[in-house]
Amino acid sequence: MDRDNIPELYAIWDEARSHIESGNYDKAIEIYKYILVRYSDNDVAAEHANAYLGDIFLTLRQLDLAEDHIKKAISYNPEKPDYYYILGFIYSVKQQWDKAIPEFEIAVDKKPDSGEYLRGLSWAIYSSGDRAKGLASLNETSRLTPTNVNILTDLAVTHMQNSLFSSPALK
Repeated sequence: MDRDNIPELYAIWDEARSHIESGNYDKAIEIYKYILVRYSDNDVAAEHANAYLGDIFLTLRQLDLAEDHIKKAISYNPEKPDYYYILGFIYSVKQQWDKAIPEFEIAVDKKPDSGEYLRGLSWAIYSSGDRAKGLASLNETSRLTPTNVNILTDLAVTHMQNSLFSSPALK
């Protein structure tokens, strides 16, 4: 799909992106749903529209819709690690760690140098109850990407939780 072949579609993408940037998610959702109807015969357009809808619905915490759309995007392009990361993130928000971990693992397998994917996996492992393994993984991820604020925040939370749970006052 290139700009010369489908100029209208690229203009629509640009419009949807500007609505997202301005926080007008309802209008962006409307545009992506239009793309799914108007360009239903274009797999790339359907993939991207579903991916963007999944991400918007995740932002809005409409998790079932987010899950549905990101799974559709995966069905169009199962090689894209971002989609598995988003699905893992959806399951993390739902606290469905048994579902989150395999999705993050797929993302990491496809892009092992992504500190953010490793962070998602580490956090899911930690939150699933395997605190030692999750914390070790977060520490390793921090060494690989020391400036990732999300990793540092997760490490701070884990240390705070570990301090609270090991406090003599709670025993």
